[in-house]
Amino acid sequence: MRVREKGFTLIEVAIVLVILGLIIGLGVPMLRTLIEQNKLTEDRTAVKEARQALIGYAYAHGGFPSVYVKGGLKLLPYFKLGVSGKDANGDFLVYDVNPSLTESATGGSIQTFCQNVALEMSKNDYPQIQYSDGSKTPVAFVVVSKSINYRLDDLNANAAKAGNTQAVFDAPDHPYSKDYDDIVAVETLADLNRWCQASGSQSGAGGGSSGGGGNNSPKAVLATTVAQILNKFGNTPPTADELNSILPPGATYRYSSHGRKLRIYYNGSKATIQWNRAKDRIRKITIK
Repeated sequence: MRVREKGFTLIEVAIVLVILGLIIGLGVPMLRTLIEQNKLTEDRTAVKEARQALIGYAYAHGGFPSVYVKGGLKLLPYFKLGVSGKDANGDFLVYDVNPSLTESATGGSIQTFCQNVALEMSKNDYPQIQYSDGSKTPVAFVVVSKSINYRLDDLNANAAKAGNTQAVFDAPDHPYSKDYDDIVAVETLADLNRWCQASGSQSGAGGGSSGGGGNNSPKAVLATTVAQILNKFGNTPPTADELNSILPPGATYRYSSHGRKLRIYYNGSKATIQWNRAKDRIRKITIK
């Protein structure tokens, strides 16, 4: 009796190869989509963190940092902000700012900063953003990620050039497409003006812990409190006694174990101040 040798027939091998081909054919596009989605998420996070760091920097230093020029582009000065300043592809984030709102223009004074914000509300200075209907509006600053296609798209390509002093960027709600994947974040002059009014800084009065300016929302109170802490103690975390002398009634706080992150809680909102452990500077500020 003849015994059949173990192994696969040509038909069986062909079937396996067909199945593998189908799996690979379907899996590669799916894998590419997953990689792109992951990069988009990383880019959005990087832009969001940069925006928060810039706002915190302005509270602490009385103005935004100036742009960092490299390779003919206006880039984010990441080394001043304590963020990486890069997107998922390793490209630096683009950054532009109203020159009247930089710390060099205000001399580091929060009062001058807020006065300049109020003045800019009635002007038509740059940078600006353009909406899909063609309308434009000035903003305090713009942060842009090239995102997954390694290039700046549409208006952003020209606006990001170092020599462009009349820069118009695409608005954050620009439609996403195969030809446009930039991620844009801005800080509006209106939002800054509301904070300045809440803190009482526009008139130079300094603002009390109650919020001033007729706006006593928890976030406005926390914004004023953070500004007071940073103006008084700067790059050094305050002691418990120093902090209690500034906090509004009803506020509580908690330091992290290493003493470099302070969380302040007030009426359902939270402010976080994080100091850099290696260098004496503010790393990040958030108010939620």
